[in-house]
Amino acid sequence: FINSNKFHTMQNNFNMGPYFSRIKGVKYLNKFNVDYVLFLDSDDELSCDSLNILNKNICKENVDIVIFNYENRDKNGLTISRTNVIQKLYNCNLDFMQSLFVKSELLENLINKCIKYSLLANVECQEKIVNLKNGEDFLFLCQFSNLVNTAISINNVLYIRNIVNVNSLLSRYGIKETINEMIDRIDLDIFSDAELYKEKIRISEESAEEK
Repeated sequence: FINSNKFHTMQNNFNMGPYFSRIKGVKYLNKFNVDYVLFLDSDDELSCDSLNILNKNICKENVDIVIFNYENRDKNGLTISRTNVIQKLYNCNLDFMQSLFVKSELLENLINKCIKYSLLANVECQEKIVNLKNGEDFLFLCQFSNLVNTAISINNVLYIRNIVNVNSLLSRYGIKETINEMIDRIDLDIFSDAELYKEKIRISEESAEEK
């Protein structure tokens, strides 16, 4: 497969981080006939039959995006936890946006989403976030989620997230620090539904303070 014309590689000259690397990959795909995009981090893996399951749901519902569950595993391959996305069909952008950003039912990351390429084609790099510690996926989602008309969430676990150092991951993730950093460095008005994202930030800040 690696030697076939279906396999293409790109290499950055330096560590660009996931945000810029993903945008670079999306732009590269513009020269091919691509329908959907699925992001896979280098140290993670897809579960068995995941692509067939995604294809069946895409063909059945003809949606813009498919959201699914993922499983966290430690360095020994043991399951630490799994997400709890439930089966649901979305035919309204507002309903989808509320579930994604306000209720956090669909998780604010990219690893559990298969996205129609046409939605990603116009995502542009925001140079201000070059050294953002967390929240890259949140900002990536903000730039195209308002274009989603139909979506489906399924309860299948299709992605395996391998975590080598659990304590390190948990200690470096601070919701309030990430939100404040985004507020200081990002002009939220670059997004067409800026007020919704500002409300999401307010809710998250209050939640962080309560903890």
